[in-house]
Amino acid sequence: MASRVVLWAVVSLVAVAAPAARADMGLPGVRTARPTHLITTADRLPGYVFLVHRPGFGTEAVELGPGQPVTVPVHRDRIDRVQFVIVPRAAAAEFTTPAALAEAAAAGRVPAAVVRELPFKEAVPVWGADEITLRYRVELTPDGRPELVRTTKDQGYQCCVVACAAPVALVSAGLWLVRRSRRGGRGGPTDREASNGDSGRAEPGAAPDTAR
Repeated sequence: MASRVVLWAVVSLVAVAAPAARADMGLPGVRTARPTHLITTADRLPGYVFLVHRPGFGTEAVELGPGQPVTVPVHRDRIDRVQFVIVPRAAAAEFTTPAALAEAAAAGRVPAAVVRELPFKEAVPVWGADEITLRYRVELTPDGRPELVRTTKDQGYQCCVVACAAPVALVSAGLWLVRRSRRGGRGGPTDREASNGDSGRAEPGAAPDTAR
């Protein structure tokens, strides 16, 4: 009976905790942090224009070069969509405003444009820092086209380890409690069994009973 109670408690705990974990942070042991994006390059790219585009909130033309990084903060008070846009300078000359250029590039109407969505949140383990910086580098491909490469390693694998280890540890603890409760439930011999066992043993020095 005790083992059933323990098993029921473990199952109930998992059933209650799992939906809460999914609703709050997606996976147990995982939370989200708002990042700051840091973009650098080792190449001189005078033939390109760089834009930070926030759909619905404005567009900014930025300068990027060796020793001149671009820092893109993410607003904390809203879901902030941010796009980093790279456009050939010759194609950019056809547009009168940075916003019009960024919107056309995002819609695929600017040849050779690069549009990269920057995440407004990042999954991190519960022990991770409150503030994180995601680093990127603009590199040239073998055919001379620029591309934005993320150099910060994804912490998702750590989150997966936590997410897998947490339920395994919980189930293991439950099974350990079940085994322990079963061992405790067996108990020692009853008084009657102990009495019968004592009566079957002769006292030291007593004559053996030869009566038939």
